[in-house]
Amino acid sequence: MNYAQPPAHTQPQAAIPAQHEQGGAQPPQQPRQSHGGGGGGGGGRGVMIGAAVAVLVVIGVVAGLLLTRDNGKDDKAKTPATSAGTQTSAGPSQTASPSTAPTTAPGGKFAMVEAEDASPSGGAVAVAGVASSSGKGLIDMSAPGSTITWKVEVPKKGTYYLAVKFLNTTSEQQNLSILVNGKDTTNKAKLKNYGTNTVTGTWNMVQLNEGSNDVALTCAAGESCKAALDQVWFENQQPTLK
Repeated sequence: MNYAQPPAHTQPQAAIPAQHEQGGAQPPQQPRQSHGGGGGGGGGRGVMIGAAVAVLVVIGVVAGLLLTRDNGKDDKAKTPATSAGTQTSAGPSQTASPSTAPTTAPGGKFAMVEAEDASPSGGAVAVAGVASSSGKGLIDMSAPGSTITWKVEVPKKGTYYLAVKFLNTTSEQQNLSILVNGKDTTNKAKLKNYGTNTVTGTWNMVQLNEGSNDVALTCAAGESCKAALDQVWFENQQPTLK
């Protein structure tokens, strides 16, 4: 059996104004409230961070300027003061190289060589020196072909004096040939006997070319060369020998 349903009790509804109708008045909008410190708080923090960065940049620039100024002071302190007109460049010093050219002093010797340092060859033999000899010893020239050779440099072509110190213990004069640049001068170094066991000397006039010359004393074939050489050199004037 169907029973009739009692009518539903309804409450009167308030009239709802129509919305979004074209030409109708819009209801007032409620301002939105930010939740959790949204946009406004974030903007404040950004401003603070930017200010902090600017402060750090300024501090860094000031520190850099102070450091540069201090370094400049240190560099000035390390730089030696120089007087006006004084050059402090450390260029290579100019030193005169040794010269073998003749000296202009009276009696000056040049191209002086100990016989043992004058490239002995051809049978020349080193022997012990005596009380009056110099250097490490003497060079025995007795064997045919015995030779000593050394270089002599002169500023111009001309005649120079060749001095020879020697020891001759024989009873006769001994002779050595003089060669310049490989040519025999036909001049002989006469090694006289003075009856003593003492080094003595002799001299000859020799023609030299401008510049470097190779000078040699040699025991030529057929010559008697029983003597020992001590020292040789050149001079511009006649040597004084003991």
